[in-house]
Amino acid sequence: VTASVGNIVRPTLEGFISAGTDRVVTTSAQAAFEMYEATLIKAMPNFFQLRVRDMMNNVLKAMVNDAKLNEDEACPSWENTESKGSDVGDADIDLIDFRDLLSPPDEAKKLGGSGEAPYGNVGHMMMGMMRENIFGEDPTNESSLMVNPMIVSPFTLAQSGVEGMIRLPSDIVDMSKTMFGDSRFILRLNDAIIENIDTVHQPIQIFDTTSSPQLLNNTFHIGQSHDAFDQILYQQQRKNDDIRAGVNLVLKLDGSSAPFEMDDELRLSVSIPHIFINGLLNIPINANSFMTFPLKDIMNLYCWLATMDSSSVITVNHFLLELSKVSIESSCLSCTSTGLIELPGILSTVGRTNVIPVLRNGAESMAADIVKGEWIHDIIKRQVSESPFYCPHHSLYDDNHVPLSVASSTNVIPMLSHEGVELVIGAGVVLMKIGMVVVAKSVIDMATPEPSSPFEDDTPFSPPSNVTMLDMTKLNEIFGPWWDTALTSIRSKLGGHTIDPVSGDEDLGINVQIRSLFLNNQQADNKTNSSSSGGSLVIHSSETLSMGGYNVGLKEARIMGLDSFTLFDVFDVTGPQTITNSLKLESLEIELDIIIASQNEQRNDGIHQEDNVVDDILTFHFGIEDVHVSLDMLLGVDMDKLGQLELGSLLHMDNILPCVLSTFH
Repeated sequence: VTASVGNIVRPTLEGFISAGTDRVVTTSAQAAFEMYEATLIKAMPNFFQLRVRDMMNNVLKAMVNDAKLNEDEACPSWENTESKGSDVGDADIDLIDFRDLLSPPDEAKKLGGSGEAPYGNVGHMMMGMMRENIFGEDPTNESSLMVNPMIVSPFTLAQSGVEGMIRLPSDIVDMSKTMFGDSRFILRLNDAIIENIDTVHQPIQIFDTTSSPQLLNNTFHIGQSHDAFDQILYQQQRKNDDIRAGVNLVLKLDGSSAPFEMDDELRLSVSIPHIFINGLLNIPINANSFMTFPLKDIMNLYCWLATMDSSSVITVNHFLLELSKVSIESSCLSCTSTGLIELPGILSTVGRTNVIPVLRNGAESMAADIVKGEWIHDIIKRQVSESPFYCPHHSLYDDNHVPLSVASSTNVIPMLSHEGVELVIGAGVVLMKIGMVVVAKSVIDMATPEPSSPFEDDTPFSPPSNVTMLDMTKLNEIFGPWWDTALTSIRSKLGGHTIDPVSGDEDLGINVQIRSLFLNNQQADNKTNSSSSGGSLVIHSSETLSMGGYNVGLKEARIMGLDSFTLFDVFDVTGPQTITNSLKLESLEIELDIIIASQNEQRNDGIHQEDNVVDDILTFHFGIEDVHVSLDMLLGVDMDKLGQLELGSLLHMDNILPCVLSTFH
C-alpha cells in the first residue's frame, strides 16, 4: 500500500463548557502539531505500507474464511433467499415481475407489484443509475443524451470509422438478367449508410415498468429536437442533424439488341428530420432461469433468450412510428443517361405533390403492422426455441446442433394488412411512372433527325442470287389483273367511311370491323375512366402473386381506343420490297384491374378468398391521345417458299400468320 500526504489540517477541539478550557486544549494541540507535522507527514508512507497493509490483509482474510466456512449463508442460492418465503414466493413465481425487479419497492407497490423486493434491490438501483448516467442529459450538449457519446458514437465509430454512421459497403442487391435477346441488364445496390443515429434525445423511456407485470414501455426520439411548443428552436437547428439513409444504385444495359444503352451510377438518399418510436414489449422471463443465471454466460445473448419459454415469447403489444418529414434526393456519380441526370428534378416535382406524405403515413402504419404481426413473432419464437442449444449452461446445449432454415420456420414476406398491400402497389405505380419519365427523357436525347427518305439509313436489301424475291410492284403480273382491284377495294373498305350497323353513325371501316370482331362494347359502357367512346379488348387473367397474406393478381386488362382510327392507309406499295403505312388514332388507353384477396379459401379463378370477404379491386389507367404512326416496311418474301405453301395449312386461322412469316427472308 503506497500512500503520501501533502498536508495535515490542524486539529481542533471545541464544545467545552468553559471557554478557557477550549483555549488551553486548542493552543496545546496546535503547538504539538506545529512541532511534529513534518515528522507525521514523512511517516505516513511507512505507516500505510507496514501497519495499514497488515490490518487490511487480516480483515480480508477473515472475511474470505468466514464466507468459505458459511458458504450457504454468505452467498445463498435463489431457492434459499428470504424472498422465496415472501407472499410473492409463496405464489410460486413463474415469470419475472418487472415492477419488483426494476422499480423501487414503493413505486412497485403503486403499480400493483408486491413492493417487497423479491428479486433484491440491485435491479432498481442499476436502472436508476442507467437512467441518470446513460440516458441522462449530456452536460456538453443540452439537446443530447449521454447514451450518444458513451455508447452510440463509439460503436458506430468502430463499425464505420465515422461517429453516428452505420455503413454496409458491400453489395446489398446484385442482380443480372438477360433480356431483349442478348442484352444484359444489371442492377446493384451497394454502400448503404445510415447517418446521425447518435442524436437520441429527450424524452426517452427504456424499460419503464407499467401496471402489467411483464409489460415494459419504451420511447425513443432520434434526430432534431422536435418540440411543438418551441418551433424557433426546431427551425434554428441544422439540417445536418437529420437522420439520413443513402445507397448507391448501379444500372447497366448493354448488348446489340438493347433498345438503348445505359451505364449509370447514382446516389439515392432519404432524409428524415425527426423519428419517434414507441413500443410496449411483453417480455415473459422465467424467474428461476433468471435468478440462477451464471455470470460466465452474462454476455451470451442466446442464454438470455433461453430464459423465455418458446410458447410465450416476446410480443409487441403496441408500436407507433412517426416520421416528421421525408425528403428523397438523388445525385449522379457517373451517368450517361439524360433521364437519370434529370432525376433530381423529377423527384423534386414529385416531392411537391402529396405523394410522399401519403406514402410516409402508409409506411408508418405498415411498420406497425409488421412489428406487431405474426412475421416478427415467428422470427422471435424461432430464435427462442433454438437458443437453448447454443447456451452452455442450459440442459439442451448441443455444440453440434444444426439450426432450422429460415424458410422452414418463417414466411419470406411478412404478413401485411389490406392497406399495406395497397401501399406496396401504390408505391410500385409511382416508381413505374418515374421510370417511364426517366426512360422517355433518355430516349428523346437518342433521337436522330428524320431521314429524307424512309430507307436511306438502312443497309441496301441484297437477297442471295438463288432466291427469287416477291416484287410488289408487279403483283398484277404474278397474281393476275384482279389483284389491284382487290387491294384497292380492301384499302377503301377499311380506310374509307361507312355506316356502323350498330350505332348508325358514320365511321371508318376498320373501326367497324374491329368493333364487331374483337371488342366488347358492353364492358366499355360500364367503365368511366376511359375517354374512348368505343369498345374495349378484354383480356382475362388468373395469375396471382402471394404478398403478405394476400394474393395479388391481374384480374382483367382492357385496351380501349383500338376502334378510334381517323386514318387507316396501309399497304401503300412504294418499291419492289417496300410498303408504307400511315395510321392515326384519337386515343389508345389501357386499364388494369388488380385484385387483392385474403389467402383463405381457394376459388376456381385462382384467387384465395373467404365467402364473406369482398375482393378489393384497384384500377390502373393509362392512355395516350392523338396518336400518329408512320410505318415503312422492307419485306423480302421468298417466292419459291410462298408457292410451296399447302392449302390445307392455310385453312386454319391460327396457321396463316406463321405460314406466311416462314416465307420471309
